[in-house]
Amino acid sequence: MRISQQELADGFRFAGRRAGAATTYTSDWDHSPNGGWTMRETFAHLAAWSGKIDLTHAVYRGETIDVDGDQMAREVLQCTAAEFEKILVDGHEADARYIESLDPAELSREIEIPPYNLPLAEYFGICPLNHTIYHVNDATARGHFR
Repeated sequence: MRISQQELADGFRFAGRRAGAATTYTSDWDHSPNGGWTMRETFAHLAAWSGKIDLTHAVYRGETIDVDGDQMAREVLQCTAAEFEKILVDGHEADARYIESLDPAELSREIEIPPYNLPLAEYFGICPLNHTIYHVNDATARGHFR
């Protein structure tokens, strides 16, 4: 069963709200279990890519993009919880609106990501959408919350 355009957009909205909510409960931003990313680094990474689905789409249209994800994360690293929340909610809302603006034929277009050939909508659901959910789940499972 393929994801619909509306399900995909709603998924981005949900993921952004859940990520934003998680920032409000974080009590130890420097917590880093097993030497992994700190809570701050995790949310900075998500904030850096929030609202950037258009860049991912550009790559799968064959465009070359010059983006340094690590630099983008460094630029938001010192955000407060409220700033992270706003970036995550607003960015995922922007991603949802972008998805809603696409022609359904474009979302059905098959792209190749070896070893897969899949519709663009499925890729957006599997990778960028689940990316947010994965990191929030990982952070909450190992993080320090109030």
